[in-house]
Amino acid sequence: MKNKYIYFVLIFIALVIVSYPSLSHPPLSDDWETFYSFHHLESLPDSLNWLHILNFDISEKIGYRPLSHYFYYVFHLVFGSSFIFFKISNFLLYFLSLIMLYKFSLYFCKDRLLGAVFIAFFAFLFNHFDILLWSSHIYIIAGFIMLLSGFMIYMEFLKRGKRSYLFYLILLFLGGMFCYEAFFLWPLGILILSSVKSLRGGKAGSKKKANTLILTLTYGFYFLFYVFVKSLGTYESSAYEISDFLKFGSIVQSGFLVLFNTIYNNIAVNLIPFLAFPFNVRENIYMAGPVINYIGAGHKDIVFVVGALAGLLISYLFYSLYKKKRFEELKIIGFFLFLMLSEAGPVFLAKFLVNPFIYSLTEFRYQYIPNAFVILIVL
Repeated sequence: MKNKYIYFVLIFIALVIVSYPSLSHPPLSDDWETFYSFHHLESLPDSLNWLHILNFDISEKIGYRPLSHYFYYVFHLVFGSSFIFFKISNFLLYFLSLIMLYKFSLYFCKDRLLGAVFIAFFAFLFNHFDILLWSSHIYIIAGFIMLLSGFMIYMEFLKRGKRSYLFYLILLFLGGMFCYEAFFLWPLGILILSSVKSLRGGKAGSKKKANTLILTLTYGFYFLFYVFVKSLGTYESSAYEISDFLKFGSIVQSGFLVLFNTIYNNIAVNLIPFLAFPFNVRENIYMAGPVINYIGAGHKDIVFVVGALAGLLISYLFYSLYKKKRFEELKIIGFFLFLMLSEAGPVFLAKFLVNPFIYSLTEFRYQYIPNAFVILIVL
C-alpha cells in the first residue's frame, strides 16, 4: 500500500517537471473566443449570466454540455486574467483521472503493480498529452472522472446490492454527460457490466430492475433538462440541426475513421511518436506527418482499408475468445471497446460538418479517451 503512494508521488513529480513550463503559456485558440464572450455576459443581469452558460456554445450552437463552461466562467470571475490557477486545476484533475483510471483497472486486473505501470505509461502518452498542457478542455477530464466513478459505484452495487448507491451513480452519470455530450451512450455500459459474472452478486432479476431504473432516470432527466436548456432562447437559431449529423454516409465514414484512428494514433503513434512529426502549427498545434499528409492529399482509401482491417481484427478477437469459451474476457473487452467507440464515434462524426476529413486524426485531445481504453484492453 505504501509503495503505491510512493509510486504515484513519483508520477506526480515527473508530470510537474514535464508540464511546468506550460504554466506560463497564455491562453490560445478557443480560449480567446470564450473569454471574449464572457466579457459580453457582464452586460446581462447576474441571473441571466448563469442561465446563459448552460447553453453556451461558441461555435456550433447545437452542443449540449451545460456544465462544461462553468469551469471557465467561475475561474474568469474569481481569478480574471490569472490563467495559471486554471492550468493548475487542469493539472490536478488530470492527475486525479490517472488515480481513478488505476482504481477502475483493479476491478478487472488484480495485479496492482502491472496496473500502476500501465497507468504511468498512459500518463505520459505523447498524442493526448496536450490535454494537460493546454487547459481548454478541463470538462472532458472532469466528465471522464465522474463517469469512471459512476461505473465503480455500479460495480460496488453489483457486489453489495445497496440501493442507496444508485442515487450517487445517477448523479455521477448525469454530471459526466452534462460535461461532455460525447459521453451520451456510456450509461448503457452497465448492461454489459451486469452480465460479467465475476462482478455480480445476488439475483440477476434484481440487477435487471436496477438497470431499468438507472437508465430510465438518467436519460429521462437528461432529456428533460435538454428541453429546458434549449428553451432558454440563448441563440436565435442553431447553426446546425441534429439531422445534419445523422447522415448514413457520414456515419459510415466516421466509423471507419475511428477504427483507423485506433490502429494509427492509439497504437502506431504511441509506439513511434515521430510518425506525427512535423507538427502543423497554426492557432494551435496539430499532429501531422507523412500519413496525415497523404490522407489530406485526397487519399482516403487508406482509412477505409486500415479501418476494415481493424474491424476484422476486433471481430477475430471476439471470435477467438468465444471459441475458447473466455466469455468473461469477451464481455470485459467488449465493455472497454463500447466506451471507446461510443465516445470517439460521435466526436468524429460531428467534426465532419465543420472540419476537413483528417481533422480528428490530428487533434491531441481526441486521443485521451481512446488511449485510456486501449491501455485497459492491453492490460
